[in-house]
Amino acid sequence: MENGLNQVINSMSIYVTNINISYGQVILIGEYKKGQKIGRWNFNYNNNQIGGGNYDEQGYKNGKWIDINDNYYGWGQITYQGVYKNGLKIGLWEINFRDSSESPFVKIGGGQYDQLGIKNGIWIDISESFDCDNQVSYVGEYKFGKKQGEWEIYYQKKYGNRSKDKIGGGFYNELGLKEGKWMDLNNKFYCLNQIIYNGEYKKGKKVGNWDINYRMYGRENFDKIHSGLYNNQNLKHDYWIEESDIFNDDNQVKYKGQYLNGRKIGRWDIINNNELIGGGNFDHSNLKTGKWIELSDDFRYKEQTIFEGEYIQGQKIGKWIRMCRQWIYGLDELEGEFQFMGENQYD
Repeated sequence: MENGLNQVINSMSIYVTNINISYGQVILIGEYKKGQKIGRWNFNYNNNQIGGGNYDEQGYKNGKWIDINDNYYGWGQITYQGVYKNGLKIGLWEINFRDSSESPFVKIGGGQYDQLGIKNGIWIDISESFDCDNQVSYVGEYKFGKKQGEWEIYYQKKYGNRSKDKIGGGFYNELGLKEGKWMDLNNKFYCLNQIIYNGEYKKGKKVGNWDINYRMYGRENFDKIHSGLYNNQNLKHDYWIEESDIFNDDNQVKYKGQYLNGRKIGRWDIINNNELIGGGNFDHSNLKTGKWIELSDDFRYKEQTIFEGEYIQGQKIGKWIRMCRQWIYGLDELEGEFQFMGENQYD
């Protein structure tokens, strides 16, 4: 959180560092002595104090503290409130959240740490990307820092009745590994990308058939959109349809093709909102080969860019052309055909 530190401070001084300047500015203010934090340190956000606490003479956090999350910003203002002892969190810690500086903080989670700073007992955890669009929490029990038994996953809606619905979960064994039937969330789950996976774990590894379920923003129910198979080595196998990293309600980009023991082989199609928009072939070494049409990293529903060219053993060669089509705002629709925009040459 202090990547902005420009010099080692070897004498007593006041130090100010920017932590995050996205949708505002977080500043950490405090005192160094011989290169070590001591005394009171405060977190300020847009000139308002939002947290902080004390460091002892050894540079350890001690006593009551309010910490903030690493990516604290306007719609994701999260604090952690509790007690430190010699740098270790102990006792009850609360997780608090607000989605604007005008709103009060509300408790959304937390639990107990033992005297060694290890989570124990019933906890409400939150997702790493928790904010107003991604209010996902996990409820269950820790034993000596490992998740045990039944855990439930909840999602709170952003608008409307703002109900908190159970949308996933499953069982952890005594080793803290997922076991049996589970409903997992997509790693990029948020209000416009509500995808969950339904299948089975054995000793922490996915096995057998897994269903992929999706619901659009504002809908109540998830619908199965496709499924795929994991073999006994936890590798994808046979025919799959899987969502892209940019999948959302407007950008429903999927990849369709075949796996062989975790490697893509043969023809893979790229489909956007049920339109075949790209694709190409993989060889038996999982390398792209031959003619391909790929999507740009910033491909969006209303501004679509694709690239067409050739691969040899996973490397682009020769001429690759760039084509685009955009949203026609007067007609409220996409252009029908992609238009040539330029080309690149690869050796």
